[in-house]
This record gives sequence, C-alpha cells and structure tokens, in this order.
Amino acid sequence: RAAEDVGPYLPRAIAEDMDHRALIPGANADVIVKDDPSASNIEVDMAGKVYSIPREDTRVLPLQATTVEELSKYFLERLVSKMGFPNVIDEVSLGVDKGGGQGAWAVIRLG
Repeated sequence: RAAEDVGPYLPRAIAEDMDHRALIPGANADVIVKDDPSASNIEVDMAGKVYSIPREDTRVLPLQATTVEELSKYFLERLVSKMGFPNVIDEVSLGVDKGGGQGAWAVIRLG
C-alpha cells in the first residue's frame, strides 16, 4: 500500500516504508545517486566509496543527512502534509528513537 492511501494507518505506513531499508540522504551534495530505472540496483557514491544496493532495499530521501533529528522532521512533515488535523490541535510532535535512549523530537505548529 502507498503511504498516502492508508488514512489513520499513515504513521505506520510511513515507518514501514523506511524500515529495514538503506536510507540515502539525496539532498547531500557529497552523495551521488545513480538511479537507472531499468537497473535492479541503485548506485550510491559517498565520498568516493561506491555502493550498489537493490532498489527495493533503498529509499532516497530529500535530506542532507539521515540522522534521527533529520528523520524526525521529515517523518513529521510528511505526516502533517498527508493528514488533516482538526482546528483544535495547535501543534503536532513526533519522536524518532535510535535506541538506548538516543532519539530526537520534531514539532510543527499548525495554523
């Protein structure tokens, strides 16, 4: 299922779309992504090291880095852009946990 089509299950769908995948910071100028639609793999050049990763195991995200701080903002922005919130909700926050008490929170004020 596409994340945009699952209504109240959207948070889970967004998370599952990224879970167990190589997350590539596509907006980072030091990362070169070669994505040939006819190829089964995506090639990623990071500082001269080239990786070939199966397409289904990869997500290229519009981020500078794939830190928990950046991921929490990205996840929250995607969630807020796809879900409608009632007018009585002033802000939405979301946390991404790396494990062991390491994580980050993002907050978006609505309206």
